[in-house]
Amino acid sequence: MIFDQNTVLVLGAGASSPYKFPLGRKLKPLIVDNTKKGKSKHRSHFLAAGFSENDIDEFHADLARSVNTTIDSFLEDRPSRRKIAAFAIASALVPLESEDSLFPPTDWYPILFKELALRGDYGEPTVSAIITFNYDRSLEHYLTETAKRTYENDQRVRALNTLARLPTGALRPKPKQRRDRTSSSES
Repeated sequence: MIFDQNTVLVLGAGASSPYKFPLGRKLKPLIVDNTKKGKSKHRSHFLAAGFSENDIDEFHADLARSVNTTIDSFLEDRPSRRKIAAFAIASALVPLESEDSLFPPTDWYPILFKELALRGDYGEPTVSAIITFNYDRSLEHYLTETAKRTYENDQRVRALNTLARLPTGALRPKPKQRRDRTSSSES
């Protein structure tokens, strides 16, 4: 075991990259592309969420012409754009959420799962928290789903659910809701 119970894991931008989520420098152009005029599928989602054509056009122009290379750095300078930016981030990332990217297990998520060592009656994890600054929910979903499929003890799954701490701006709903949406779109 490489962790002790005082360990807090802090995950940054590259943590979910092996699972086909874009880094910040790739997320910004994806959002710019999704907010272009003529992207009717994406724009219709913005309109349905209550944003006006003008809101979308202004956000697109601001982001596209900004010297900032990531959506995060853009929002540091343009906090008034947080609401539409959050929707734009979700619109860009939700289509990338795929169980096929997470299972069968590859890269570092399964290593982390094993190192968390959810053993014993109460399944207490060997770290006290995992803080992620990523917008996607892939790690949270992977750990929860893997625990449910690995152990018969529900306490181990609940123990994992107490680990993830997501700063403001992280996507929601919780993984269970994501899984339901993902599986219904695959059928």
